Amino acid sequence: MLSAFWGLVVELVPHCSAVAREGWAGDHDDRPLTEQGHRQAAALAAALGTGIDAVYASPALRCRQSVMPVAMAAGVDVRMRADARRCRPARSMSTLCPAWPSGPR
Repeated sequence: MLSAFWGLVVELVPHCSAVAREGWAGDHDDRPLTEQGHRQAAALAAALGTGIDAVYASPALRCRQSVMPVAMAAGVDVRMRADARRCRPARSMSTLCPAWPSGPR
């Protein structure tokens, strides 16, 4: 979590568990979440709550699917940001959300 002068809070989260790159024949941006990834996305929404003003995501399907439950709970649209690719969170998601796997994906 990054706090700014005016109470702005920014949460950077990686996408939830997605179908593996290995063996995926389609476009990399079209890889969806696994069943576990969808459970993680629901847990993320529960952990973050509803007091959210905006949700941004990379256009990649797995990224959009990861934050869709958060946006739905908050009643906001997911805003696509091509420059959101390859962001790395500053802390472990397993701290925020116990359903998150620890270690490299």
